[in-house]
Amino acid sequence: MNETKEFSVHMALLAIFFSSFCIHDIKAITVNNEEHFPYSTRTIAKTTSGDIYDCIDRQSQTGFKVPTLHKPNVSFKNESKGFDLDEIWSGKPCPPGTIPVPQKTGKLQKYTFPPKSFLRDGESYSGGTEFVGIIVNEGELMGAYAEITIWNPKPIHPGQFSAASILVENGEDAIEAGWIVHPDLYQDTQTRLYTAWRTATGGYYNVDYPGFVIVNEEIPLNYVFPRTSNAWGEIDQVAITIQRGDEAGNWYLTVNGNVLGFWKGELFSKLANSAATIRFGGQVYSRPPTKDSPPMGSGRFVNNNHIRTCYMQNVQILMDEFVPPPSYTKIDLTRCYACGGDNYVDQPKRGVKGFHFYIGGKGGHDGTSCVYV
Repeated sequence: MNETKEFSVHMALLAIFFSSFCIHDIKAITVNNEEHFPYSTRTIAKTTSGDIYDCIDRQSQTGFKVPTLHKPNVSFKNESKGFDLDEIWSGKPCPPGTIPVPQKTGKLQKYTFPPKSFLRDGESYSGGTEFVGIIVNEGELMGAYAEITIWNPKPIHPGQFSAASILVENGEDAIEAGWIVHPDLYQDTQTRLYTAWRTATGGYYNVDYPGFVIVNEEIPLNYVFPRTSNAWGEIDQVAITIQRGDEAGNWYLTVNGNVLGFWKGELFSKLANSAATIRFGGQVYSRPPTKDSPPMGSGRFVNNNHIRTCYMQNVQILMDEFVPPPSYTKIDLTRCYACGGDNYVDQPKRGVKGFHFYIGGKGGHDGTSCVYV
């Protein structure tokens, strides 16, 4: 009897030892010449919004160093506040040496490329993507920066999304980052930090497919913003930088001054060298066929009203250095969304700095409630 108990104790200790070993010594597996890390079933972290992240070992990136990146021309006091880790993680974040990878919550959502043409007021709508904002075509572009006010437009239904973002593209290559409300992607209607990319063979969000490499151990993709702006209340914003950062053609994402990761240059045929076009603005989508559109921005558009309308400020492009866009095309009017107030003059009474513009609209049913305010 004693021998049986002793054997059981030994087996239990061995189980604990090997399970601990497995948790902290995650080995890479190779699929199609790509290194991937299997998700750990034990080392996880949970955010204050209830999202679960797998803590994946960073050993494949040993020796990786983020290159020296250009800084936008904004004073520190004008930049968005950094991240408070207590607002992100419920308990401890991922252990040192690991990166937080979001667990998938729904079906794989393909990233839809923005439209090449734009519906004008009075034209019929049957679903798809709409965009308003500014488009910069200024030779070889190496990056973009903007401070975007964060909102939670309502209602956003399944089959729809609403976003405010920076989009960098060259031909069919595109990368994008900003905030989004996307029920199909996240199974909720919270406002989140997101990324997306596309090539000629397809497009994907965040890390749903190998392409975006996470380097930040503390700030996760899909992050739920703890506060959003509200009409006549406090205005919250996020500072987004996308820039080509090294000779490998990698494009780096910086959020509120923190490098989160990069899109691998080897993904792209043209974007690895430079961007030809940069878009700043709002996007909405409804799954065809439909006559209904979701709200954009704050869900309203009141030109030059920073309290009630979503806006982007300190908008800059990177050529040899970060500068305001010297020229641009404004997509200022679709069926029920508008862009306006674009100018280079600071408005200190409104707290608006640098080149800025306003975007938004409440959406609704085509031909009836689909209006700007």
